[in-house]
Amino acid sequence: PLGQKNAMDGNISLLRDFNFNRRSKLGNNFKAQFKASMDRATGIVSVSVGAIDPVSELKKSPRNTHFRLRIIGIEADFAAGTSVSGMAESDLLSLRKMPLNSDEHSPFSLTVQLPARSTKPLLLVMALQYYRVRGANADPSLDSAYNALAIVDTNS
Repeated sequence: PLGQKNAMDGNISLLRDFNFNRRSKLGNNFKAQFKASMDRATGIVSVSVGAIDPVSELKKSPRNTHFRLRIIGIEADFAAGTSVSGMAESDLLSLRKMPLNSDEHSPFSLTVQLPARSTKPLLLVMALQYYRVRGANADPSLDSAYNALAIVDTNS
């Protein structure tokens, strides 16, 4: 009936690849290889990111100098209207092409600990945010055409 919909009655996997910013889709602005994973037994959710070539794998504004990736792991209890979440983020990474021996764009992983053996739905959200670094100041870009936020994995 109208007004009686319940998220638990649906298929939460339909939320995978949902982009929160219609002007900037994560898959369009971030073309580097990454693998999302969820381990219900341990409660660990993570994203492993391959080596990044910012020149060819990132769509960016010419005003920005750096970027950062974030993940948010969420255990959602839709029936109770509660959740448990955690966040992890990368260092600020340069948008310049780096020498081959540079560690700045080497593969890395971001990991969040959620409750182990959870029976509730899990969501993994990934964010791409750009910055302009001048001296010691890192100012986040507010340009919605480049910053992206999307659900990259689900597990019910």
